[in-house]
Amino acid sequence: MTRRIWIIVIIVVALGAGAAWWWTRPTAPTVTYRTATIDRGDLQETITANGIINPVRVVSVGTQVSGTVQALYTDFNARVTAGQ
Repeated sequence: MTRRIWIIVIIVVALGAGAAWWWTRPTAPTVTYRTATIDRGDLQETITANGIINPVRVVSVGTQVSGTVQALYTDFNARVTAGQ
């Protein structure tokens, strides 16, 4: 009978220790967020870097005749077709 009482006492003590740990365990810290109102506007960011810029492709432009160009009937970076 004493053995049975000791087993019951050990079980009760173990349950009590488990319950004490459960109620006193550290909880996760609460997460707080900073919020702000949204504003519409321009975003400007400047990046500075050192280095060398190389073209992807180098193209030689030349003519089949020699002479001076007297007039140019197109804008800079405009697409042109053959015969213009």
